[in-house]
Amino acid sequence: PYVARWELPGKLSEIDIFIVPSFQEGLCIAALEAMSCGVPVVSTRCGGPENYIVDGENGLLCDHNPTSVSKAVVQLLLDSEKRKQLGECARQTVVERFSVAAQTERFNLLMARQIANLGEAASMPGKD
Repeated sequence: PYVARWELPGKLSEIDIFIVPSFQEGLCIAALEAMSCGVPVVSTRCGGPENYIVDGENGLLCDHNPTSVSKAVVQLLLDSEKRKQLGECARQTVVERFSVAAQTERFNLLMARQIANLGEAASMPGKD
């Protein structure tokens, strides 16, 4: 059922594992939301998740077949310490790479580079 935005962190914090069994995925916001709540993600290798899930560090990546996905899920269900470790690292990943502060810093850095490039281009001889 529908969950109000402000209730989502509490609901996500109640789950043990978040599973993304997609054939194709970009930046999966739902997975990042789960990770931000300290929930480890089990995802198929389907494009996007490989850019933010480091297999065995902050989540698990598996092949896109039921055996591979269920094996990863069972592994985490049986190992609460690993689940906790992956969840903590998952949260840290989101804080370091996807938080407002991290994205603001990245945006400012990119803008500074663009401004520097414009200044260099404007000072090149022969440019009018």
